[in-house]
Amino acid sequence: SGFTALGDRLLERSDMDRAKEAYTKALEKDPESIPARIGLAWCYGLVGDHMRALEAFTILSEQPGLDVELLSRVLVGRGFTKHQSGDLVRALSDYTAVLGLDGAPPDSLSWVLRYRGAAYEKLGRIDEALADYGHCVELSGKTMYSSFSALVNLLCREGRTAESIDWLTRLEDLEPDGTPMEARLDARVELITQVAKTCSMDEAVKLLDVLLETSSRPIRERLAFLKPGLEYALDGDESRLSALPTEEREIAERIAATIKKAVESPEKGQDGKQPI
Repeated sequence: SGFTALGDRLLERSDMDRAKEAYTKALEKDPESIPARIGLAWCYGLVGDHMRALEAFTILSEQPGLDVELLSRVLVGRGFTKHQSGDLVRALSDYTAVLGLDGAPPDSLSWVLRYRGAAYEKLGRIDEALADYGHCVELSGKTMYSSFSALVNLLCREGRTAESIDWLTRLEDLEPDGTPMEARLDARVELITQVAKTCSMDEAVKLLDVLLETSSRPIRERLAFLKPGLEYALDGDESRLSALPTEEREIAERIAATIKKAVESPEKGQDGKQPI
């Protein structure tokens, strides 16, 4: 229904209250609507009501006649809820079940590989995490950039810099055709920023140099401002930014401030966003 589609859009924007309201209205019109019930279960889980979400997803998983698309969404949702509540082993069971479904939609496969990789990473099963992240990247789905960032960050933290560089040199070939330039640039800025935050500034500079050496000219020219931004974050020398145009200087200053703050309180790992 229109209310379910509205709820999906609001959920994707993390507007939980309005998403819940939209799904509730959809269920008033059709109390048996499976897509609306799935969306509502996601809302419960994402606001921290894990018990209610798990109950809803489990009831949905036992619904007779679910097609593979709906069943995969239910299992991804239940697995993610278990994941968020700390039950990683049982989350892996649901994630793996999705991968075993014949005809599961590409979006579900993309999300579940991203999340299963994150669960493996938290459990210290590094090679399995890297395999899932890499497979997800090669699917070129919705979580491609998130998985690529997780993959490169994990390789850096494991001291496997040569492998992270190999992936970087393949990035343009892996990106889906027609990806807007702004999305490509944003992904690279986010990647380098995350490496600086979760690994080290030296690793971030090293990987940025690889991007500047191997990227196509349009990307290389647009990324050039990031190097003085990282150097400014390292030494606080504002003269490094003086040659940049005003807009790029402001972006470089914001990135430097974010990195310096993160270095003081480093982050570990990434779980990604919720799917619909």
